[in-house]
Amino acid sequence: EIKSAVESFNAKPQKGIDQLLIQKKINGDPEDIARFLHRTEGLNMKMIGEYLAKKNEFCTIVLRAYISQLDFEGLMVDEAMRALYGGFIPPGEAQQIEHINAEFSDQYVRQNPDVFSNPGNVEFMGYAIMMLNTDLHNPNIEEKRRMQLNQFIRNTRSPDTESDPACSEEACAKIYRRIKANEIKLKTGDEGGLFLKAAADMYE
Repeated sequence: EIKSAVESFNAKPQKGIDQLLIQKKINGDPEDIARFLHRTEGLNMKMIGEYLAKKNEFCTIVLRAYISQLDFEGLMVDEAMRALYGGFIPPGEAQQIEHINAEFSDQYVRQNPDVFSNPGNVEFMGYAIMMLNTDLHNPNIEEKRRMQLNQFIRNTRSPDTESDPACSEEACAKIYRRIKANEIKLKTGDEGGLFLKAAADMYE
C-alpha cells in the first residue's frame, strides 16, 4: 500500500498524500506528513520540493514542520543549507525558493540565536552563498572570472549584517573555502552541477 502511495506521490504529490490519508497511513497532521517526507524511501526529491514549495497555508505549515525536524544547532549557515537541501530538490522559480529560505531562516535563528541577529540576515547570507556556489562551480564561467573572496565578502555586506558574527570576514572566508572545496549539489541523479539556477534572480 505504501509503495502505491509513493508511486502516486511521485506522479502528483497531493494525490499520494490523499491516498495515505484514505489508507490511514498518516493522520493528516503537518508534523506527520513532514515525517513521511523525511523518512519514506523512494520518494522523488523533486516532487518533495514541489509539494513543500507550494504557497498555500497548509503546505507552508508542512514546510515549517519539515524544517523544524532538522537539527541546525551549531552549524554554520552553509552547512545548514547543505542539510536542508540534502532532502529535496527545490523548484527553479525564485519566489518558491524565497519561500523555502524564509522558513529555513526562521528556524536557523531559533536554533542558533547567537549567530545572526534576525532571520532576514540569514536569508541575505543564504543568497550570497547560492551566488558563490553557482559562480565557483558553473562550468560555463571562465576560471579568471570566478568570484573571489573579497567579492563574496562584499556580497554579504549590508547595514544589518555587519554586526553579526556570522558575517565577519573570518567567518566569510571559512564559508568561501568550504564552498570552493565542496560544491553544494542537489541530488538530481544526473549531472546536476549547479545548486540553484534562480540564485541570481533572488540576489538582485
